[in-house]
Amino acid sequence: MRRKEREITQQNAILEIISRCDTCTLALTDGSRPYAVPVSFGEEERDGRIFLWFHGAGEGKKAELIQKNPKVAFSMYAFCEILPGPEACRYTAAYESVCGSGTVTRLPDEAVEEKIEALTAIMRHYSRETAFTFNPGAVSKTTLYKIEVESLTGKKAP
Repeated sequence: MRRKEREITQQNAILEIISRCDTCTLALTDGSRPYAVPVSFGEEERDGRIFLWFHGAGEGKKAELIQKNPKVAFSMYAFCEILPGPEACRYTAAYESVCGSGTVTRLPDEAVEEKIEALTAIMRHYSRETAFTFNPGAVSKTTLYKIEVESLTGKKAP
């Protein structure tokens, strides 16, 4: 990172930023072209490792690209405020962001307990509640994905 004074390296500080982010943009590979798609997500830290969960259709472009190449990059930001300057090239922005990469896996349809864990993380991210009731029929039909985060960096400006 070029601006080292803006870099956030402490995992707990990065997780705090993630908790304030509304959307995660996944970067997938489509042959020689990148493909980026925003997703709703949940996060979880276990034994010092970070996992991101998201749901989506079991078929379609995103599902096909994940199946072909499970290596992904992602980015998210918590807020962005434009800070005007005295002239056009002196404007800047205040923001908090997180970028990273990892490997995504699709949860098996029969992995009901893990799917409930993923759905709970997603629901907790958006509602701030801690306990949820899920319809077993809906859970079995929901396609869920898990990203095991392999690299992660945060940035706060200014």
